[in-house]
Amino acid sequence: METPRYTTTLIKKETPARDILVLQFKKSDGFIFQAGQFVQFEIPVPGGAPVLRPYSISSAPADIYLEFCVKLVPKGIASHHFNHMALGDEITFQGPRGFFVVKEQVSSFYIATGAGIAPIMGMIRDELENKNSSQPIHVLFGVRCEEDIFWAERCEKLKKKFSNFTFQITLSQPSAMWKGRKGRVSAHLPGAVTGKHYFICGGAEMVKDVRAYLLARGVPMPYVHIEIF
Repeated sequence: METPRYTTTLIKKETPARDILVLQFKKSDGFIFQAGQFVQFEIPVPGGAPVLRPYSISSAPADIYLEFCVKLVPKGIASHHFNHMALGDEITFQGPRGFFVVKEQVSSFYIATGAGIAPIMGMIRDELENKNSSQPIHVLFGVRCEEDIFWAERCEKLKKKFSNFTFQITLSQPSAMWKGRKGRVSAHLPGAVTGKHYFICGGAEMVKDVRAYLLARGVPMPYVHIEIF
């Protein structure tokens, strides 16, 4: 079956952190997705056919817009195109796709690094704001330094509104002024790991290490959900 295609319009654009671009598009009529899924943008190439690039949806299904978090990569085809898009510009995408989704309301521990927070943002908002989950939900977010932090205010607002939600940031290369958690996310994983579902999204090495840590401590494989960026 042919993958559905949609054309959408850019309505908001911001740079909340170093090398991070957040884009909001008008939600296309008829587009339905599950929190955590991704789409494939058709990136125009001068003189050639468009190339497909996958990006996870960071908005929740109930939102009237579609949001994406773009890691700006030097000489990246998609990075260059998105960085030069103006409000009102259109782009076509295919989807939705992916199985990095919440299938039931359970105690959940989300682990993300960098732009890997994108699908997780949509997932936790959907669980808390739309599905009214009362299960414990925790997010551990790792970035390199203070200049790389983004969406902390969003998570703090959720933390104040929902007593079952907790959020922590850890920096792998913080400045001397940083008073928060330090080190990689793997240094801040819980000691008692069973009884939870884990959703891990980020670089391949981090995902591999965290997954191995959890499985070695008795977490059943079906309880560990991964998405590699």
